[in-house]
Amino acid sequence: MSLRPPRRLRRRAISVAVTLAIYLALRLLLGRSEAGLITPSGSIDVGLAGAGAVMLALRLWALFVLPALLAYWTVVALLDRPPPPPPPR
Repeated sequence: MSLRPPRRLRRRAISVAVTLAIYLALRLLLGRSEAGLITPSGSIDVGLAGAGAVMLALRLWALFVLPALLAYWTVVALLDRPPPPPPPR
């Protein structure tokens, strides 16, 4: 019996880790930014607004979608296991 996780699980873990890393990088980048969304001339900084929108979408994903996916993947993994062998008589 191998203790290595299935390839599907590794792929999912990598995709979740990459998404969370992007979110954390954007959060650090926008948290250290001293520029505001609206410049003194009254125009909107489109790059900063786009980064903020992406960060908001990733934050909502991390708060609501990710826990549901983790619960679903856990249940599927538990139900996908073969049943234990019957006890000896």
